[in-house]
Amino acid sequence: MHRPVHRPGLLRPGLRPHRPGTVLAGTTAGLYGSADGGASWTLRRAGATWSVAPSANGEALAARSDGLFRSADGGAVWLPVTLPTPGSLPYARFAAAVAPSDPGVAYAWAADADHVARLWRRSGGTAWARIPVPPGLDTGQAWYDWFLGVAPDRADQVYLGAVDVYRGDRTGTTWSWQDVSTRETGGDSIHPDQHAIAFEPGAPGVVYVGNDGGLFRSPDRGVHWEDLNHGLVIGEFEYLAQDHASDTWLLGGTQDNGTNRWTGSPSWTHVQDGDGGDCAVNRHDPRTVFHTFYDMSLERSRSRGDFGTWTEVSPPVPAGEATLFYPPLETSATAGRTVAFGGGALYVSRDDAGSWKRLPFPAPGVGSAMYVPHADEVLVGTTRGRLYRTRWQGGAWSPLTALATPRADAWVSDIHVDPADTDRIWVTHSTIGGGRIWHSADGGATWDDRSAGLPPLPLNAVEVDPLDRDRLWVAADLGVYRSTDAGAGWEPFADRLPNALVGDIVLHPSARLLRAGTRNRGVWEIPVDGPVDG
Repeated sequence: MHRPVHRPGLLRPGLRPHRPGTVLAGTTAGLYGSADGGASWTLRRAGATWSVAPSANGEALAARSDGLFRSADGGAVWLPVTLPTPGSLPYARFAAAVAPSDPGVAYAWAADADHVARLWRRSGGTAWARIPVPPGLDTGQAWYDWFLGVAPDRADQVYLGAVDVYRGDRTGTTWSWQDVSTRETGGDSIHPDQHAIAFEPGAPGVVYVGNDGGLFRSPDRGVHWEDLNHGLVIGEFEYLAQDHASDTWLLGGTQDNGTNRWTGSPSWTHVQDGDGGDCAVNRHDPRTVFHTFYDMSLERSRSRGDFGTWTEVSPPVPAGEATLFYPPLETSATAGRTVAFGGGALYVSRDDAGSWKRLPFPAPGVGSAMYVPHADEVLVGTTRGRLYRTRWQGGAWSPLTALATPRADAWVSDIHVDPADTDRIWVTHSTIGGGRIWHSADGGATWDDRSAGLPPLPLNAVEVDPLDRDRLWVAADLGVYRSTDAGAGWEPFADRLPNALVGDIVLHPSARLLRAGTRNRGVWEIPVDGPVDG
C-alpha cells in the first residue's frame, strides 16, 4: 500500500536532441516547453501531464489527464490524438512511449476515470489500435504506480508497470504476457508498486525498475533481478519516535517498507511488515512502544518492538469514519500511560491502548496532529484547521473544547505544548498561502503568526528546546529551519542535510541531537549546540 498524498511537481522531462536547448516537461500543473535549456518556460497546455515522450524523428507525445497529444514542431503546438475506445475522462493515469528502434511504433498506456486499463499501439506512424491488457494485471492503484517502457532494440517488446511489472512480446499479431516482477517459482520477485523503468545504454536487455522497495536491475529482460539498494539511503520515513533514556534508539515508520528500529548500528532492523505510519514510545516505560499501519490500525509491543512481539490494540472505530492514511499517534510527553490516536474523532486511552474513549469533534474534521503534554491532557488539530483540548477530570475525559483557530481551513500538521507551562503552544500548518507556524502564550485563546522569514513551503513538524523555550526548529517540505528568538527570525539549519522533504523531527533532550526523518533520503541527525552552516 501507499500514502495517497501527492504534491505538485515535475513528473517527466523530455529532451529534444534534434533541437538544441529545447526541453519539454510534464507536471501536475501542465505541459511546459523551454527553448533555452530550461532558463525560461512557457505553459503549452494546463492540466496534469504525466509523461512526455520525444523521438528521434522530431515528434513528441504527451500523456495527460485529458488524453494523448502530439507535437511535430518542438512542442510549440500540440494536437489531440484520437484513440479507439478511449474510455471515460479524465484519466486516472496515463503514459506514452515511442519505440527507440522504430519511431513509427508507439504505445499509450492508461487507466480511465473508472480505472479500466487501456493499452494502444501505433504502427506506421499514424494508425492507433487498442490491444488487450495482460490478464491478472492489477491497476487498482493506477493513480499511484504506473510506467511504460519499450525495449530499445525491440519495437514489439513492451513493459507495463502497475502494482506488478508485465512484459509483453508481440509475434505477428499475437501478444504474450508474463508477470516478471512477482513469481512463485522460476526467476526472482521484486517489491510491488512500480514507478519508473530505464534501460542500460548499449545493453538493451538490462532493465532497471524503481518501485516502493527501491531500485532493482535485471540482466535478462526481467527473468532475474538483483537488489541495488545496499548503501542507497532512500528510505521514506513518515514519522519518528525515540527513547529519551537512550541516545541510540529510534523507531520509524516507512512507506510500504514496514516499521524499523535503529539501535546505533549503521543499519536499521526491520521490526514489522506492511506500511509503517506513526509510532510512539511510552516515556515512563520505554519497553512499551507503538506503531501504526494505515487507517486506524495500531499495534503495541512490550519488548521495545522486537519482531513478532506486536499485538493489535486498535480502537473500535465506527464503519465509514473518515481518517488519514497515516493517522497521528501520540503518547504522554512526560509520565503516565496515556495514548492518543486521531481519526474522525479523538481516541484516548490511559492504559497503553488497553481500553479507549472516543471523543467526537464538535465540528466536522479529521485528526491530523496531536500533543499529550502530560497524562491528563490532550490537544488535537484537524485538517480543517481547528484545535481542541480534553482533560482528565473526575475520572473521565472531558468533551473536546475548542481553542481559538489560528488559521481556518489550513491543515494542522503538528502541535507542541510546553509540559512545564501548558499555556505555551506551537502549531504548524502544511497548507501554504498563509501563516504556517503560530504561537500562543495563553493556552490557545490568541495566536501570533511567527512565519515571517520562512520560505513559502509547507511546514510538517516543530520541536522546541526544553532548555531554552525560545529556541525551536521546524521541518519543511525542503529542509529544516531554526529560530533562537521564539520565531521572530529564522535561519536554515541544514548543514549536509540533503535536499529533501522532511516529514518529522525529534530532539533528544540529553544527547542534544536533532533527528530528521525525510520522505526519500532516510534519517539524519545533527548536534544542536554547535555552529551550523545553512
